[in-house]
Amino acid sequence: ALGRGGGRGRARAAAAGAAGVGAARLVGRGPDGGPLVASVGMTAEEVSRRKARDILAEDVYGARLTLETLESLCRGLSGLRGRKALFLVSDGFMTGLSARSSTSFDLRRIADAGTRAGVVVYSLDASGIRSAPIGAGVASLRRPGPFTFGAVEAMRQRSEDATRHAMHALAADTGGFLAESSNNLRAGLREMLRDTETYYVLAYESTNAKRDGGFRRIEVRLPGQRGVE
Repeated sequence: ALGRGGGRGRARAAAAGAAGVGAARLVGRGPDGGPLVASVGMTAEEVSRRKARDILAEDVYGARLTLETLESLCRGLSGLRGRKALFLVSDGFMTGLSARSSTSFDLRRIADAGTRAGVVVYSLDASGIRSAPIGAGVASLRRPGPFTFGAVEAMRQRSEDATRHAMHALAADTGGFLAESSNNLRAGLREMLRDTETYYVLAYESTNAKRDGGFRRIEVRLPGQRGVE
């Protein structure tokens, strides 16, 4: 199960549909709308993997455009004074298979831009509550084999976790949080607005003039307050 939003469903449909295609020449349409042609020697599994890769590449490209826009927006807000809040509403997206992939996006770029500009990102999962398919509870009682329902359910869960990872990382690295697992999107927005009502701005100037790029250990204390993190 790959991709984001409709991409996950399309990837599963591609995998299921290709199982009965066999060695057909025309197997469907690619992300650009052009014909997806397979050689006569391709097996059903090879066709399925090829279509899944095309769907994943399309979704990763779309996510990259979104993240680049967020980075530009954070840098553009640096000219405004004070703390800024940016609300990201999405059902999740894929950022790439690995950090070294040429199509992946380094989320630290947005975290760096947000920190320098005083922008806090709040993420809202618009997909709501994601329920497991019927029979998932029974399947989880036995050890999943390569073709059991449990294995398919585990793959679906990993796909959903991957699509939420970027939203969680963006929020956590800039001081915000991810509101998820709720069909009441209005409640999630209210929680975000409450979080922006009260905040502290701390200024720090190091007495160590050595600029070696290293980290400094900083300890902040609030007199009379206990259990505050």
